[in-house]
Amino acid sequence: MNSLARSRTPVRYDARVQIYNNFDLAKWIVRFGKERSYLTLGDACENVMVVGGMGSSKSTSSLFMIGQALFEAGCGGFGFGVKYGARDETFAMARDAGRGDDVIMFYPGSGQRFNWIDYESKVHGPGNAIVDNLMDVFVSSTEVISRKMGQSQSEPFWEHSWRQMLKHFLFVDFHAHGGIDFLRVLQMCQTLPQSEADLENWRRFASLVALEAATRNCPASQRRSLQLATDYLTVEMPRLSDRTRSCIQQMCSAMLDPHVRDLYQDAFGGTSTWTPDDVMDRGKIVIVGYDVERFGVMGQVINCIVKKCAQRAIGRRREKFGSNMNACRPVAFVMDEAPFLVDSQDERFLRVGRENRAINLWAIQTIPSMVDELGGGEVARNRVDGLLGHFHTKIMHQNNCDITNHKLSEIISKDIWWRLSTNINQNPNGATEGWAWNQQVDYVLPPIAYKQLARGGPKFKWDVRAIVTMPAHKWADGKWWQGIKFVQNCEPHKDHLFFQCLFDHSPVSMWLDQIPTARIWVRHRPFLQLLRDLWKKPKAAKWLFLRWFAFWVGVEGCYGVYKECEKEIDNA
Repeated sequence: MNSLARSRTPVRYDARVQIYNNFDLAKWIVRFGKERSYLTLGDACENVMVVGGMGSSKSTSSLFMIGQALFEAGCGGFGFGVKYGARDETFAMARDAGRGDDVIMFYPGSGQRFNWIDYESKVHGPGNAIVDNLMDVFVSSTEVISRKMGQSQSEPFWEHSWRQMLKHFLFVDFHAHGGIDFLRVLQMCQTLPQSEADLENWRRFASLVALEAATRNCPASQRRSLQLATDYLTVEMPRLSDRTRSCIQQMCSAMLDPHVRDLYQDAFGGTSTWTPDDVMDRGKIVIVGYDVERFGVMGQVINCIVKKCAQRAIGRRREKFGSNMNACRPVAFVMDEAPFLVDSQDERFLRVGRENRAINLWAIQTIPSMVDELGGGEVARNRVDGLLGHFHTKIMHQNNCDITNHKLSEIISKDIWWRLSTNINQNPNGATEGWAWNQQVDYVLPPIAYKQLARGGPKFKWDVRAIVTMPAHKWADGKWWQGIKFVQNCEPHKDHLFFQCLFDHSPVSMWLDQIPTARIWVRHRPFLQLLRDLWKKPKAAKWLFLRWFAFWVGVEGCYGVYKECEKEIDNA
């Protein structure tokens, strides 16, 4: 298999570089005003973060628009739920993109199930690294529980101890029963031998009964791991002090508790009706409706398990596509209120988003709340700084948090400014006045600018403003940032009578912009490209022109016009 080819950074300006391959990184998905500034699919693969305080309209404007653009571009996706209405918002993105039929609604009572244990057990074939795969996912999901319990990086002994215990239990349960059931694992945790005398009556302890069955069934290739588990249960456990053993036992039991609840079984029990492969290969959009607002820690655990399994699956597919990654379907991770679902392994995933064709579209309110959700303290602050650095495109809405605003100003950076100072001195002969110019290092965009941005809604006449920065992108006015207007998806439709194309979201209305306005640009076809298509397929002229016209007047994908045009063009 050929080695991975290094992708070139897509050009944003020259129309000649536009390549009409659905998954080419140079594909334009959003245009900002009349100037030739575009958010490309490659930019999205370098991660997009939307920052805005409560009521800043970030979820109904920029987050919604970029999510819809990604789905229009053919991306698969996962929509993760923190707020009660999150699943409806993500579904609206897919519906307006014309992808409503691709949605899988994964919520309580939906009948949709994802048996992640079965899925991860088959990743490398039977008997190969199964326990390590499951531990990777399990530990990621339990970080939210650890943070709620107040654990921190200063307690590594207990963290390593319960993980060691659980890993041995998973190994024993798998080889004893041919699969893993967390209820059986919990029973093993609750029935540990407490002294060497207990080993004589081993049938009283579920952990020792399972160990005996595992000893009979374990293949020769796994005997070393079996010996480690045997020594742990029959030698190490009985010799531990009661206090140490009970602490490790209680921590392991607490981490297992959410995995044996009925809600968990509703989501992950039985036979899978979908897997991450459906998203990657068939372009499905899975919306996780186990929101944190209603289901608390259980909602966080379920969301984190789906997220981690999807991340692992995406990381494995590079071997399949090799150097032909333009044929690899990008997958979008849409996470509003993202801090509730972030874990320590996300930074590694963000680093290779472009290589893996993974798009992380996150929205957060304030940086202090993100630090708090990650456990607080200096370690959490450093982790947040690292996460922010991996989001190359940032869209910053109105915010009243001073700490967040100062951080955003630092992201745009500082520069040398000339300041005029005036001195007035009083003396017996009267006042003397002097002026002097001084050089000072100060913010390019002061923190107060974020407090003054329009928030949308009726009060601001549906005007939503945000500061946008993209990697190494200089805007037409010479700045490295730009104030952009976003259209709200909840704005009442204006009555333009026969001029429906004058809606703000309509591409043709960009020539009337007073300020740069963001518009979805996925379905754009340059006029010269239209002429070439007409020359090659004269029988499809009607449909080619209709598709081109529908884009410019702002017909949305949910009306089926584009699907009908594509069908007729293919038939021609």
